[in-house]
Amino acid sequence: MLGEDTFLDLAENLDVTENSGNIYPAVAQGEYAVSIGYESNIYPYVAGGQAGVEMVYPEDGTFVEHDSMMLVKDGPNPEAGQRLIDVVLARETQEQNLLESFRRPVRDDIDPSELVDFERLEDLTIVDIHGEEDEAGRDDFLDLWENL
Repeated sequence: MLGEDTFLDLAENLDVTENSGNIYPAVAQGEYAVSIGYESNIYPYVAGGQAGVEMVYPEDGTFVEHDSMMLVKDGPNPEAGQRLIDVVLARETQEQNLLESFRRPVRDDIDPSELVDFERLEDLTIVDIHGEEDEAGRDDFLDLWENL
């Protein structure tokens, strides 16, 4: 999306960590000025009133990752599995999950911006990161990344 030159310029300014678990508290404590991360990991600091922490959505685009649930074919108790899926997908459960874990609902009849301070997906530029072009360039990207 950035092109190789712009990506290399960006990479020169990154401090890549082994995992993201320590980055959010480090930003909240002022050790880093900025981080790149998921709403559900950043928003607890915003919701908790952490001074100086805010979420900024990139104007040139962001992506959406979907969680999933599956029912195992020929599993031992498909009725109970289906009931669990129905409970997890229920409107009340999805709203409560948003309020407590800041994970976007999968339901399209819930507007997260009415419950928490999230931008509406319709108001963001969404980049498809799962297209054929992205898959075709994966090996080239990984080679570039390893050689930084």
